[in-house]
Amino acid sequence: MPLLELQDCSYAPLAQGPGLTGVSFSLSPGDFVLVESDEAGARLFLRALATLEKPLSGTFAYQGRPLSFARHRDLLPYKSKVGYIAPDAALFGNRSLGENLVFAAHWYGAPPGDPEEDVLSLAGFLGIRDQLSLRPSAAPHEAARLAVAAREITKGPEILLVDRPGQDLSRPARERLLSALGDKLAAGTALVIHLLDLDFDPGPAPRRVTIENGRLWEGEHGA
Repeated sequence: MPLLELQDCSYAPLAQGPGLTGVSFSLSPGDFVLVESDEAGARLFLRALATLEKPLSGTFAYQGRPLSFARHRDLLPYKSKVGYIAPDAALFGNRSLGENLVFAAHWYGAPPGDPEEDVLSLAGFLGIRDQLSLRPSAAPHEAARLAVAAREITKGPEILLVDRPGQDLSRPARERLLSALGDKLAAGTALVIHLLDLDFDPGPAPRRVTIENGRLWEGEHGA
């Protein structure tokens, strides 16, 4: 059974782009999906998978059960299983980077073990451990971006949705983040990623999804 399945879903456009029409897509544990699209199309698709956008029509199912978009709280069990790493993902401004990470790990029910130790370990790997005491407004932009990534990874998601992971990151930071994402993929987390011009080869051959003029297809056009 797929983790998630969209059947004939349509979405209103964001500020730019034509929206999405007739989207049918499924995702299973361990899937690796590369999204080939312009920025607007990929952003809308990833936000749709994260349930940050409400479908205008169609069915969105998680583990075989259709989701209800009537109330935000009805989506929380699904949202707790999804990590969303993107330029528009934000942190709590009145908490330090470290407090943001620890709060998320506890709130979303991180996997067994010590969530705080997991947070510190990943923060150290990403090179931001010395900046965890800073609030987002006082932290370097790169550190805040990497803190978002650490928050989403350490909450133990079944699905990671990643949009332009290299944007505004130095090359060393970008390589560390891609390495962390590759580790999650190897551990069985499904990964859907929009890379733009980055090279990312974690091992398994990816599924390729293309978005153009509001339509989505997989493989060769028309296949």
